[in-house]
Amino acid sequence: MKFFDSWFVSWASEGSGEFRATALAFCLLGSAFFACLLTSLLVPGLGVWLSLALIGTTILVAPPLGFGMVLLVSPIQQFPGTTVNEMRLIVGLTYGLFALRVLPFCVVAVGTSPLKVRAATMLFSAFTFLVIVHNANPLLSQSYWIGVGFTVSILVIITFLGVGDQEGQFLKAGLVAIAFIAVSTVVYDAFVLYYPLPQFAKPTPRWPTDRLRLAGLHSNPLATAKFLLLPLSIIAIAIVHRTPKLSSGYRLLAWIMLGIFELAIVATASKSVMLAFLAVAVCLLLAATWTKHLNSGAILRICWVIGAFVLCVPIWALAIAPPLKLHAATSWLIAAPKAGRADLLELACSAPRAKEQLPVEPASNQTIELPTSASGATNGSVSSAATPVETSSSRTRTAQDAKPSTDLPGRRPANAPPGCPQGTGNDMAEEEGWIEKIKGEFRVGKSFKMEQPDIAAESLADPLSTEPRSYSATKRDCGLRCTGQRDLLWSAGWEVVQDNWGSGVGFGAWKAQLHKILGYPFDSPHNGLLEVWGEFGLAGLVLYVTFAVILVRKAWLAFWLEPNSWTSTFAAGCSLFFLGLLITELFEGTKFFAISPHAIWIWSLLVLQERAMLRARAVR
Repeated sequence: MKFFDSWFVSWASEGSGEFRATALAFCLLGSAFFACLLTSLLVPGLGVWLSLALIGTTILVAPPLGFGMVLLVSPIQQFPGTTVNEMRLIVGLTYGLFALRVLPFCVVAVGTSPLKVRAATMLFSAFTFLVIVHNANPLLSQSYWIGVGFTVSILVIITFLGVGDQEGQFLKAGLVAIAFIAVSTVVYDAFVLYYPLPQFAKPTPRWPTDRLRLAGLHSNPLATAKFLLLPLSIIAIAIVHRTPKLSSGYRLLAWIMLGIFELAIVATASKSVMLAFLAVAVCLLLAATWTKHLNSGAILRICWVIGAFVLCVPIWALAIAPPLKLHAATSWLIAAPKAGRADLLELACSAPRAKEQLPVEPASNQTIELPTSASGATNGSVSSAATPVETSSSRTRTAQDAKPSTDLPGRRPANAPPGCPQGTGNDMAEEEGWIEKIKGEFRVGKSFKMEQPDIAAESLADPLSTEPRSYSATKRDCGLRCTGQRDLLWSAGWEVVQDNWGSGVGFGAWKAQLHKILGYPFDSPHNGLLEVWGEFGLAGLVLYVTFAVILVRKAWLAFWLEPNSWTSTFAAGCSLFFLGLLITELFEGTKFFAISPHAIWIWSLLVLQERAMLRARAVR
């Protein structure tokens, strides 16, 4: 082991070409990881063990690159030929192996030197303690040990990052890994989802994603949008700061990447992330204007960043999405005509087509299995983007239920896929104005009342269980506030908090509580404060409020760093990301205090950001 330790110290030494070398090494490593997954697809007997061997060797030989692999595998929930449980096995073992690898360094460093980063480590230690002592699952249950193992592994990792002496190399590897997986996510959906390649990724009730929203390698559009928010934030700050040592070519590349990631987030149709990015960007603009800390050129570039993001919304909804989704939905339906995907039928049948008409018999008596995210997280903003008609009783929907409610007389276009009902095509597509098209693309004001009365108790307790495949969905036309059932979820969440405001219901109990009130196993009330308060009582309330205050304070300190170095760019970009996530938690479940793949990104970057800011203040 001494050989590996000395090699690690040598590898982590500073150098002018170190970042490029790290980037090249990790890109090759990441490509090799995906090649291993593809090899498993071609040779099923290999399973995921070839990929795990690559990860384990990397962690053992080069811990900084191993840390990059931890960040790389975290968002991946799907890959052709690999099941969700196999990907979870990869993620869990990667966390555990890296935690075991750095544990000796962590113990020695804590015993011989003071903790350099206190706030993040102490807050996550408090969260880990609450998960251990106030867990709703029995001590001997699998669900209990999944939660404890997840939080303890992350605690060991961030403690090591807080006490180690080579945080610069871990930061470099981490940033390269984040960029690599973000680009991979966009490229994956561009080819597999939209091109598309149904022969590569076989159609299932959960794939392709509902209404063909961009979901990348995670499979949940809302979660993917939160991951993409990080590279977008760092690129935006790099543009605003005009980070030194960036040539004109790199600056042009930064603008191109900014446009790609802004468009990708819009393609996820995650309204909370879109609103959050705009909110933090506007706050940055107001702070820069008020304090005059940034020059007029930087303020103008902030306006350009905001304007570009706003412009992406109509460009995607009106110009890109209609023909792209029409082509993709048609291809997916032809590849799997019996999949019964009402959302794909809606996309493929409602667009203008050729004038040639052929009669069609509407599909009937075919059960629709509503598409949900394979990650198991209830996304709240319409788990299925299919459009059910209103029903007076709970029942499983059929294809005849799911056909468009406007049944105009006419015939189906000749080039429409099988299953399109009469009255689709030019007649229907010309009725909507551009505002209605934008609202329809992002499901503004759309809501369903979902119910699943019969569900196993162990499924309610399992934090990794997926949503039920079959459930009733009743359409609700009730305006903006009830988008994605937020009115029902918030009122139910507040009811639970009122009944358990002091002690909470315990970690992992939200599914059972919300199933009891709403008849569906949502995994959170879709508000971060309510979620943590409801789980841990007053202790959770204090933990969450303290964390929010620390994030705001760190953002203010990062803002006042001189915008003349990569350190200030990284610190400010991270704060933009953290504040954006905090805003999303007004409408979504928490990612800061949950068993979520976002957690390792968030807490690792919190520690690395604080260390970078300490170094910057020491130099100044």
